Amino acid sequence: MFRILYRVLNKLGLLRFLNFEAPNKVNEVTFLIPLQGGVGGDNLFEKEIWMNLILKRILSLKLNSTFVDVGVNLGQTLLKVKSLSTEIPYVGFEPNAVCVAYIEKLVKVNSLRHVTILPVGISDFDGQSVLYHALDNRTDSSASIVREFRDVSNLAQKVIVTFSSNLLSFIGNSTLGVIKIDVEGAELEVIRNLKPFVERDRPFIICEILPVYSNDNTFRLDRQKQLIDIITSLNYQIHRISKNGDLILLSEIGIHNRIEDSNYLFVPIELTSAIK
Repeated sequence: MFRILYRVLNKLGLLRFLNFEAPNKVNEVTFLIPLQGGVGGDNLFEKEIWMNLILKRILSLKLNSTFVDVGVNLGQTLLKVKSLSTEIPYVGFEPNAVCVAYIEKLVKVNSLRHVTILPVGISDFDGQSVLYHALDNRTDSSASIVREFRDVSNLAQKVIVTFSSNLLSFIGNSTLGVIKIDVEGAELEVIRNLKPFVERDRPFIICEILPVYSNDNTFRLDRQKQLIDIITSLNYQIHRISKNGDLILLSEIGIHNRIEDSNYLFVPIELTSAIK
């Protein structure tokens, strides 16, 4: 019912004038979804079914460990995690101030516990960066701090980023069980700066890596190779995640043009038998 109402209000162009909350189920758990001036509607619709399936497989292998979400956006993964266990400590990094305000509301109206939202991105330096996102979408999930991954004619929003030496103060000594990375091209910087925690705790890593598309795209190809070199040097296996949640073991990602093949699970080699 609320999905139908949302679609009608959206078609009439009225959502931007309204603020209300609508119930929605994630993994059979009901959450209240804030709809604030048109922001939050994506949380009314089930997306990334594969993520639910993967989380169910790996969270049970990392009990009492912290879930780190780099690129929270509007809390889509947060809801999936908390639908499976309310007690999992969750730390989210999100540089977009509009998204952060929405997530804080989402956490409050649902009384979610053990949630920490940090209004920063992760990069190779500490300070101010630029987030490129679509002009007509303040919460653009495809926004990127990597200039070469987005049309620079898009809206450029100043954001704060931090790097490895500061991350310990945010993450602390808690054991990391799962890291999810969805940062539209900036995953190399994230992995570089989380590497000490990966070496220490051996978490599962769910990571989006956008296609290279062709040999001519040397910028993307070089970054992809650097990322995979780090992952394999840490004794992790690379698995592509299919839309139905199946895992396909790879030796490399290579060059392809299939956006649906952009999601990967990096598995510590000592846990590969546990996920089969």
